[in-house]
Amino acid sequence: MKIMSRLVMFLIIALAVSGCRTLSGNSNKNANVEGPLLSLSSYQQKALDYEKAGDLELALANWRIAENLVGQKISALTDHMENNAEKHFQKGLSFKKAGQKQEAVREFLTALRYDKNHKPALKKIKSMSIPSRNIIYTVKDGDTFESIAGQVYKNPNYDFIVKSFVGQDSKGDVKKLTSGQPIQLPILELEFTRRFFKFNKELNLARKLYKDKDYQGILPLAENILIHVPDNEEAVFLINSSYYGLAEKYFNEEKYSEAIEMLKLIDPRFRNVKNRILYIERVQAGRVKEARDNVNDSNYQKALAFEKKKLYHKALSAYESVDHGYLDLKERLSRLKQIMRKEAERHYLNGVKYFSDQKLEQAIGEWKESLNLDPNNTKAKKDIENASQLLKKINEIK
Repeated sequence: MKIMSRLVMFLIIALAVSGCRTLSGNSNKNANVEGPLLSLSSYQQKALDYEKAGDLELALANWRIAENLVGQKISALTDHMENNAEKHFQKGLSFKKAGQKQEAVREFLTALRYDKNHKPALKKIKSMSIPSRNIIYTVKDGDTFESIAGQVYKNPNYDFIVKSFVGQDSKGDVKKLTSGQPIQLPILELEFTRRFFKFNKELNLARKLYKDKDYQGILPLAENILIHVPDNEEAVFLINSSYYGLAEKYFNEEKYSEAIEMLKLIDPRFRNVKNRILYIERVQAGRVKEARDNVNDSNYQKALAFEKKKLYHKALSAYESVDHGYLDLKERLSRLKQIMRKEAERHYLNGVKYFSDQKLEQAIGEWKESLNLDPNNTKAKKDIENASQLLKKINEIK
């Protein structure tokens, strides 16, 4: 039986893997780039669980599914960025045709930002290079493309611009840097420098907020940084740390569901929070039970007080608000209903006595009280109707 169950599991995983590949192969360039990662974390968690349990075969199978989902994400993002690069390139051509050279250069640079290998954009920038808008950087010992971009553009992620203007060798690879080598680099448009300074400002602010434990304020800043610099490790750290910090904050405030939701957002590669989630769930269950017990006790005590004052309907409502199985609730309810039936019978007999004494209004009042205590008392209901009709006739004669 176990062998058959295992075979079924492997078939399901194999179909999932092949399905991932099919989706990846047929993905539309305009598809939602967030889609492929919707279930990634669940497969990663399964893989970790199987690996921990020593079931390496199923762990490996789940890791392969996760790998395929990541492949879909990379493919979708690559297509998305290439499409953006082409849009900005075409926009640059329009500006160039209209004689707006600076705007055209800005768009060609944006195209290169999305696709570092967009040769037509690079060719256009070089052909439109304006000496007055260029700077000459001389390579020093120990320089890298990133360090040069950091010095010239205050952003190491603009290394693609440096590589573009260094040129390629006969094999099509970027030429190596040599000490003393002069590189002619374009001065970026104001839009680019503003974006960098905003990025730097946001990162510094995020660091300050992290120090102040303002985790809610960090998230939008760090997420915006990752939009422009997806591989920024500090922003990734800040986001995951903020999720964890918020989870602890919510836990201390006894907002257990919110705490668990925050922990589920943390990348498993950053921190394994499974045990923390289980602990909070246990605490939550205990607090829910404690809170429910307090409500039950409160309603139970109210019911006793109402019953003592002979406010039977209020007592019944309070008892019915208590969870089944609480203390002697079953016996209390049974006894109260029995008392209410006896009281209903007493009021009914009083009504009969009043009716015999021709005190119709008092009789009707007693029968209504009887019916109120026992809605199933059909005799009282019928007698009320008859007495009401008789009283009406008497009043008409008067």
